[in-house]
Amino acid sequence: MARPEMPIFTRTFDFLSWLLPATNHFPRAHRHTFTQRLLNAAFDYSPQSGGTRFLNCLCPESEM
Repeated sequence: MARPEMPIFTRTFDFLSWLLPATNHFPRAHRHTFTQRLLNAAFDYSPQSGGTRFLNCLCPESEM
């Protein structure tokens, strides 16, 4: 029997799934610096401490 996932992992994944496309709509002047800092903070928070796993899952062509 498979164990159900903990809500924190599901919610974090949902948040990161929303955050990545949302950053594409930031103003051009701030898109690179602010987006980079925001995404770094979000992936550092990742409860599995495998933020790159989320990044590879959400946007495999990313150069981050």
